[in-house]
Amino acid sequence: MIILRRRKFVINKSLQYSLLFVSLLYAILFLVVVGASLFIPLMVELGKAEEFSEKSLQTANLILYLHSNFWPAVLLSLIFICLHSVRTSHRIAGPFYRLNLVFRTMKEGNLPRPILLRKGDYFFPEIELFNQMIEKFRGKVTEVQGAQAQLNEAISECSKVTSHASKEEIIEHVNNITEKGNQLADRVRYFKIES
Repeated sequence: MIILRRRKFVINKSLQYSLLFVSLLYAILFLVVVGASLFIPLMVELGKAEEFSEKSLQTANLILYLHSNFWPAVLLSLIFICLHSVRTSHRIAGPFYRLNLVFRTMKEGNLPRPILLRKGDYFFPEIELFNQMIEKFRGKVTEVQGAQAQLNEAISECSKVTSHASKEEIIEHVNNITEKGNQLADRVRYFKIES
C-alpha cells in the first residue's frame, strides 16, 4: 500500500520568506548589473551614431535581439531561483520545525526520542549532537528514576517493620535508606545549573 503524504514546503513563513526575499534581491541586483552592462553601452553607441546609418541600424537590431532574448531568460531565472530558494529553505526550516516540537515537548517535562531528519536536510552534525544530548539525558533521567524507585522501596520496607522490628533491624533499614538516598544524590549531581 502506498501512502501519499502532502508535502508542505512553507513551514516557517518568516524564515523562508525572508530567505526568498534575500535570494531574489541578490538575483535582481545581479540581473540589473548584467542588463545595464549589455544595454547601456549599446544605447550610448546608438545615441552617438548618425540617425539612419548602417551602424545605427545594426546597433538597433542588436538591442532588439538582446531585448527579445534577455528578458525571457531573466524571467525563467527568477522563477528557478524562487523555486530553488523555497526548496532550500524547506531543508533549513524542517530541522528547525522538528527542534521546536522537541523543545515544546521538553518544556512539558518529557524527554522525546531523537530527531529524525530527511535525506537532504541541513544541520545533520548539529542535530546529531542534539540527539546525543537527548539520549544522554534520557539515560541519566532513567538512572535517577531508578534510584528514586529504590529509595522509595527502602522507605516502604522500613515503615513496614518499624512497629515490630528490633533496634538493629531498624538501624539496618535506616542505613539502607541512607545508602539509596546517597545513590540518588550521586545520580542527580550529574545535572548542574549554571548561573
